[in-house]
Amino acid sequence: MKIAFITETFLPKVDGVVTRLTHTIRNLHSMGHRTIIVAPERGCSEFDGAKVVGAPAVSLPMYPDFKLGFPSMRISKEVDYFAPDLIHLINPFLLGYGGYQYARRRNIPFITSYHLHITKYTEYYNLTFLDGMFWWFVRTVHREAKYDFCTSMEMIKEFAKNGIEPVELWRRGVDVRRFDPAHRSAEMRDRLTEGHPEDPLILYAGRIAAEKDIHMLRYIMERNPGVRAAIVGDGPIRDRIEAQFKGTSTVFTGFLQGHELASAYASADLFIFPSQTETLGLVALEAMASGTPVIAANAGGVRDLIEDGVNGYLFAPGSIDDLVSRTMALLNDPPRLKELSRSAYDNAQQWSWEKATEDLLSYYYRAAGIERAAGQDNPA
Repeated sequence: MKIAFITETFLPKVDGVVTRLTHTIRNLHSMGHRTIIVAPERGCSEFDGAKVVGAPAVSLPMYPDFKLGFPSMRISKEVDYFAPDLIHLINPFLLGYGGYQYARRRNIPFITSYHLHITKYTEYYNLTFLDGMFWWFVRTVHREAKYDFCTSMEMIKEFAKNGIEPVELWRRGVDVRRFDPAHRSAEMRDRLTEGHPEDPLILYAGRIAAEKDIHMLRYIMERNPGVRAAIVGDGPIRDRIEAQFKGTSTVFTGFLQGHELASAYASADLFIFPSQTETLGLVALEAMASGTPVIAANAGGVRDLIEDGVNGYLFAPGSIDDLVSRTMALLNDPPRLKELSRSAYDNAQQWSWEKATEDLLSYYYRAAGIERAAGQDNPA
């Protein structure tokens, strides 16, 4: 099968959407399928043997890290040449709307997937006046999409509340070979604690943006000076967050990838995830696979991952007191921390990108009207 992905974000940008998409594409290729990726121009022209077609793009003034892509005739010609059996629109917006119109004109079946809790983001950026337009847009595209996907039950319920049904679940996945407690490293622990590996260490990894509520970690250290923090990642408000954490025992590493990222996850005591805007929270699942328990806000898709008190803890969204008390209760109880670590690791093992891709592929076949031959799609 030939699948065209039209996405509003792709490499070299790194986030949960890009991580999910790159793993999906790799697995599709291993099964013998072909893909093409259309994304805002960022200098990436190829991924795992697939062509990446860069669309004309501009950065958003309020969020320079995000590039807004625009459709063009050149892109249409590239996709025409590829001749896809199916188009998958990822978080369709301007570029995705162009893909939607293209699919209609060419009579090519398409599906959509939504990975951002848009109305939560508009709250943080004072853009709530756009909410009605967003839901109108989703309903418009939904009417002609073969299938719509969200990455958590939370978002499926949100779509249903806004009159958009049915919506399928694109199951979670994590690279359990890359993220593993075996990557715990004395060297990384020393780096993240600035030479004080015996001190308790909390970790955040992900985009450094207003909607992530990273500032809440500061209160843990203010009330418990012996605790150290590591913040892994980058984003539009990194300078502001670094200024807020000045004078605390906090290390900012910037983006980490590969073994370094896996080692950072595994070398921390707790992963703190205060964001209330997550549709899934892939970084939380990566921490769990690394054997690092997660304390997260009881909001959004992260509730699909964490069973409170079993493989992590959920705190009242926005409550500093609840976050601090739950964090310190675990850090001060090593046997309980070890028990949650095992449970988090065990829970994460049931999810793999291979299984997630196999599930998605079954929808691709149905959407494209292609019969799946017996024994087809076994990984090469």
